[in-house]
Amino acid sequence: MNFVILDWDMPAEKALGFDLGFDYHPNFATLKPNSDETVGTLFAAPRSGELRTMIEELLAEHGGES
Repeated sequence: MNFVILDWDMPAEKALGFDLGFDYHPNFATLKPNSDETVGTLFAAPRSGELRTMIEELLAEHGGES
């Protein structure tokens, strides 16, 4: 699993964010392995435990894929 923080001030990283469907910052998402398909998304700063839940759900479904 990779964790990526896109720097919205860097044109290439902002373009990648737009390609992934992130229209603004901050935005938090989990993507299927080897894909640009979004599994879960948060459009605001996460509340306690929300990111952990998103990651655990992704691993439960796709954890063994490479």
